[in-house]
Amino acid sequence: MTEFSPLKGFSDARAVQRLNLQQARTLGYQNPEDLYDPHNIRLVWRQMKLLKQNPQNYEGAFFDNWMAGYVRTAEWTIDDEIPFSSDIARGRLRELQESGMSIDPLHKLGVSALIVSNRLDEDMQYDVVEQLLDRAIDRGIALGNRAVNIVVTEPDPILEAVRDHGFLATGRIADYPGSTRTRRLYTKPLDS
Repeated sequence: MTEFSPLKGFSDARAVQRLNLQQARTLGYQNPEDLYDPHNIRLVWRQMKLLKQNPQNYEGAFFDNWMAGYVRTAEWTIDDEIPFSSDIARGRLRELQESGMSIDPLHKLGVSALIVSNRLDEDMQYDVVEQLLDRAIDRGIALGNRAVNIVVTEPDPILEAVRDHGFLATGRIADYPGSTRTRRLYTKPLDS
């Protein structure tokens, strides 16, 4: 049985680093341990600081106290929008940024990370992704957001569950920093 919990402690930070390292390796990062080594105390402390600063943004899926996956959500900002924008729109968004505008006026929630352990079989991965997506959608509804955006680097094991959950491909893509893979933006409108 899967249990869900906000993330906040040292062991949670280490588990997030472990999952981030798995993802970075999958995406073909060079030297991913430089950013996500779960045995590097400095990196784990940095991650724990992020968890403590914004505990509402992180939620983990656990099996018997082992983190099988996590989701990180936050308001979709202009910074999130810029990589997926045309050159003209990018210029306008940067002008808004310079004027002090930071939150997208469309009030969208962004799923900035959704990672599931590759130690799970495919069916279990799918189930955990589904449940974490449900939690992200519920948070978006509770915050009064109009949509939930998620960025998927293909191929990624979460893609099937994202599509099955009614997320629609926007046709907008961006390069993934540090990787040769492309990110695709998906969105799910929320009923108000």
